[in-house]
Amino acid sequence: MLALAALAFIGCTTARIVPPNDVGAVTGEVLHDPAQPIATPSVDEVHEPPRQLAGNAMPSYPPALVSKRLPPVSVSVRIVVGSDGKVARVEPLTPDQDEQFLAAVRASVLTWRYEPFVVIEWADSPDANGDGEPDGQHVAAERAKPFRFDMRFTFEVVNGKPKVSG
Repeated sequence: MLALAALAFIGCTTARIVPPNDVGAVTGEVLHDPAQPIATPSVDEVHEPPRQLAGNAMPSYPPALVSKRLPPVSVSVRIVVGSDGKVARVEPLTPDQDEQFLAAVRASVLTWRYEPFVVIEWADSPDANGDGEPDGQHVAAERAKPFRFDMRFTFEVVNGKPKVSG
């Protein structure tokens, strides 16, 4: 009888569905340092700029911090990419950044992949027709080089949901 009463009581209550923890969204802002010169090719050189490969996930807002509803937190990092196109290092640009947010950035960015930054050197082709002029140009060398750039990620809670932008 007690079991029937319990079932009747359960049947009369309204179920409250608890949504899963929010995961948030993240974007990053590339920072330009006016003190750093932009790489410019020499006369017989061409730079093939690196391209980010598909599937590079943005950092996630640390789930344990969502309920704290912290004010916006920015994390600025230098991203160093090796000549193989893999992120080799993620270095904080300032020493006082929150470790949990910095760890979220590192965990994600260290998985990023790029097409390598390639420097192509051209050279004159031989004078095959004897007119005293090179008959064109050919690729003399191709080198993949490491590169780096700086990014700022902003983590915030908006309307109770985590958001990361930059």
